[in-house]
Amino acid sequence: MKEFIMYASVPKDWVWDDGEVHPEGGLHCFGKFDNYEKVQAKIAELKNEVEESGLPFEAKVYSREITDWRLEWPVVFKIDAGAQPDSAYVNGEWDWFGDKGQPRMPFLVPDVHFPEDWRWIVDVDVSTGRIKDWPTGIEAKTFFKSSDDVHIYYNGIDLNARRYVPKFLRPKESDEDYLAIEIDCHGAIKGWNAETVRKWIDMQLQSQTR
Repeated sequence: MKEFIMYASVPKDWVWDDGEVHPEGGLHCFGKFDNYEKVQAKIAELKNEVEESGLPFEAKVYSREITDWRLEWPVVFKIDAGAQPDSAYVNGEWDWFGDKGQPRMPFLVPDVHFPEDWRWIVDVDVSTGRIKDWPTGIEAKTFFKSSDDVHIYYNGIDLNARRYVPKFLRPKESDEDYLAIEIDCHGAIKGWNAETVRKWIDMQLQSQTR
């Protein structure tokens, strides 16, 4: 895993947004980043801000390898997966709604791009495996054939783009086509292992910066 450190030249007497004046100018560190694209975006923002005043601007970027990447807790990521309403059980009953209207499975929504299809979109606290705002008292099982249509977003990054279902979203299922989990009445995914998921996130973040 790489960590990127950006230094930018601060013109003499330049006042930044925080009101702090740097009378000496010179190089000042503006932060550390886990992704080179984020560094580029910050440099572009600062460059535009300084050069609007006709002042010079210079930035340098350094990188170093780090072996212990610490995520800030609580870590929340978003699952956005292709789903089939008739492939879920809610409170022990098959969620076949037919002509009865909406499915009972929480957080199933029509696909905005394909109105006849459905998506399951939830936010999960990685430290607990608990789904945010899950309706109390509802137990559920999913067996969605999502295949490579499972997007897992962390910090705006899709960690699972064009990949099949990761093991932690199918703990008892060997076929990686299926998002197969059980959810208890408090919204916690059964068998959740926060450390395993954290390592998976680390691995995907590392692949983003290579």
